[in-house]
Amino acid sequence: MAVALLVAAGSGERLGAGRPKAFVTLGGKPLFQWSLEALDEAGLEDVVIAMPREMVVFSSQGAIVVPGGAPG
Repeated sequence: MAVALLVAAGSGERLGAGRPKAFVTLGGKPLFQWSLEALDEAGLEDVVIAMPREMVVFSSQGAIVVPGGAPG
């Protein structure tokens, strides 16, 4: 069984976008979505996405969404 962890919990502070970097749009979709689609195409059985705590309510294509660690 293959499982992937998609680490998308960064604040994006250095990027200066005013929101978490994983949610910045590129080519019409959020950055994390590009990675999620690639992992899906790789045929992994489960994908766990670590997101900022305030975004954990987000649901994505059956992935398991968990809160990332505290910033710092």
